[in-house]
Amino acid sequence: MKNNRIQNLKEPTALFIIKRLSEGFTEKEIAEELKSIDMKPSSIVSVELYIKVLRKRNNCKTTFQLMYLIGKGMKLTINI
Repeated sequence: MKNNRIQNLKEPTALFIIKRLSEGFTEKEIAEELKSIDMKPSSIVSVELYIKVLRKRNNCKTTFQLMYLIGKGMKLTINI
């Protein structure tokens, strides 16, 4: 079941998480904001999973590297 979740990221949620990370929000703050606007998934664990998958798909070992790619204007891989 976990593999299915990893392969099927919801693009609007992924983009929302990326935007908030680039603005300096913490994973907890992102999860709280997702809940407040009723966007699913919105748990901290889900946010962490999205970030982990985004890092893996873009060959980044850290979230900092992922944000560096965004800052350089590079296109990220959200779904395979």
